[in-house]
Amino acid sequence: MFSQGYSHFSSLFIDSLDDQPALAYRIPISTPTNERLALSVKFPPSSLNAALRGAELADDGFVGVVDAAGTFIARNTRNEQVSHAVGRPSSDALLLSALSQRDEVIASTTDDGETVILATSYSPQTGWLLGLGLPTRAAMRSSGPGRPPRPGP
Repeated sequence: MFSQGYSHFSSLFIDSLDDQPALAYRIPISTPTNERLALSVKFPPSSLNAALRGAELADDGFVGVVDAAGTFIARNTRNEQVSHAVGRPSSDALLLSALSQRDEVIASTTDDGETVILATSYSPQTGWLLGLGLPTRAAMRSSGPGRPPRPGP
């Protein structure tokens, strides 16, 4: 953080004070006496989940955020398993997409074995990856044979 000279978001960690998952935003501060300090604000991943719940997606669509370590830090409420997704590793395909540090469309498989199409966007400032997904069966149903999927509502 200090060598780069700019603020950054952490990966998901377990807070030693309350044993709860947390994220942090850290800002480097240099004093006139050349002391190096960091202003750090901790927040729960559930605050990101709340923001994602408002996403207007197709009925079967979902959205998630993966940190720089390849761990889910937020996911919208597509199904009952969402609360268990935070803190778990992402799929291999999503992790490879994060490591490539570029935006792309990929195929992946969820924990429950469902094949999904994901559009991913990487943020170099946070090291996080945003993924918007739709089950393959829903994409094929919405597009019809021989046509690309229609955008959601």
